[in-house]
Amino acid sequence: HAADGGNPPLLGVASPLVASMWAKVNAASVMQENMVNLMQVDMLQLGVLQTQMDNLSVQATLIIGFALSMWAGETLMPLLEDDSQLCIWKSWYHLFFASVFFIFVAVCISCCLIIVSIVSYIKQAAQEAALIVSTGAAVAVTRQHLNTLNYYFVVAYASFTLSAVLLIILYVGLPSRLPADTAEHRLSELSGEGESQEGWGSELESIVELFDGTFSITCL
Repeated sequence: HAADGGNPPLLGVASPLVASMWAKVNAASVMQENMVNLMQVDMLQLGVLQTQMDNLSVQATLIIGFALSMWAGETLMPLLEDDSQLCIWKSWYHLFFASVFFIFVAVCISCCLIIVSIVSYIKQAAQEAALIVSTGAAVAVTRQHLNTLNYYFVVAYASFTLSAVLLIILYVGLPSRLPADTAEHRLSELSGEGESQEGWGSELESIVELFDGTFSITCL
């Protein structure tokens, strides 16, 4: 039996030390578990962001196909022929609408190609950053690039819509024929030259006399 004023029992000294060690172990275990949970949440967020980027890439690819069809031969040939009813060389406003149409189609295709290229790069870089750097940094950078991709997609979609409207204006909205003040004299010349003159038929067919006695021509 210990005397009064002696050393404290060994059990009384060990109990606070054991409790402190267990507290540290529990705190480390909880911290590690929280880090794992945060990493899982970040990976879920990264997967959602990559899914959104994939959707943008697919939609941009579809828009590229439709935009390239506007530059196909069936669309461009009637616009660029100088004897066609859809010729863009009729007047300055025909040429203006055609120039704006070509610019918007080019902008649309360029933005869509940028989207597809950036998505293919960001998906690989984000996964590599999540493994090497941290999942949080990968999510933050991917979200920042996704905002840029959304901006390019809005520009591409707006350009595609405007180019489609301009194509309708070029084919339907603008006049297909122009008044020709000197067409009467030219018509008499072509009629008097006969069929021996090569190429006279197409030019003669492009000149039409209207009901009021005036003449009109398809293009040049």
